[in-house]
Amino acid sequence: MTILFEIKKNYELQKVTWKEKDILVNTDCGVKQIRIWKDRALLDWHVRWRDEVGKNSLAVADRMIRTSEGKPWVDMGSEYLTLHDYVEGTHERSGHEKRWGLLIGNMLQAGLELQEEFSSVTKEDHYSFDACLAAIHKLSKEYNELVSVKNSLPEANKRLNLAMELKKASSHVPLPLFDSDTHMNNGGQIFNILFYRGSDDYPEHGYQPLRRLLTEWLKECGPYSLRKLLTCINEHFSLEREQGYLLLAEILTPWELQDCVVQLKNEELAHIVSYVKSFEQDWDFNRILLHCFTDWMDDKRKRVAL
Repeated sequence: MTILFEIKKNYELQKVTWKEKDILVNTDCGVKQIRIWKDRALLDWHVRWRDEVGKNSLAVADRMIRTSEGKPWVDMGSEYLTLHDYVEGTHERSGHEKRWGLLIGNMLQAGLELQEEFSSVTKEDHYSFDACLAAIHKLSKEYNELVSVKNSLPEANKRLNLAMELKKASSHVPLPLFDSDTHMNNGGQIFNILFYRGSDDYPEHGYQPLRRLLTEWLKECGPYSLRKLLTCINEHFSLEREQGYLLLAEILTPWELQDCVVQLKNEELAHIVSYVKSFEQDWDFNRILLHCFTDWMDDKRKRVAL
């Protein structure tokens, strides 16, 4: 009852009831989503990030609804409450690259502008090829199904070395912060507006979340649509120079190998075959993603030369 009372009081609403306890509420202004925050620094990041991303009329994030006093949150003592508009369903992807490109470009621009101020609230996933190598060597003694995983190691090592060279060459370039839980299914639609449902997680420093999103796009929409999306992103955030090389480094880093190792360590024999097959598919899709992105960058360079 306390949460409902605080929402009703602070947002001057007449009706507030649970639609889904601790997640969604019915109000006289429609269904709203609530979030509870314990980390004030993390909350400050999400307030600023959502506000910056939403500075246009065609693609917005689920910014914090302001209270009657103009605050983006309600102080609940040991935690904070925020209220957000809520939209069910997802926004179409293929054929709507321009709108998604605007959203992602604004996400990148906001993340770059805020990266210095909020560097203390980030999380980073460090890649260790040596750890993957040791784990696969150990697992291959137990399971005979890891032939394709073992065969990928030389290419994975080559990719990682290229990625490290690119990162070293661009070590002076700041990386944007990006919402770590970024997925296409988080995009909903209100009339003709792309409405993005952000997370409450710590942002990642770098391009790994975008790489995951581009992979999702490739799997669903294909290479042609992906190239269109990259062009549309580039209209709002340049991927042609240093930032593009840093994204390329992230695509080169063989994360799919590390993801496979983590899954294999935690599962029983019955799941091994399915995870190896999933790895093979991810490996092939990443090759296509790498090919699409490098072709796109080459095409941009040729256009500049002309």
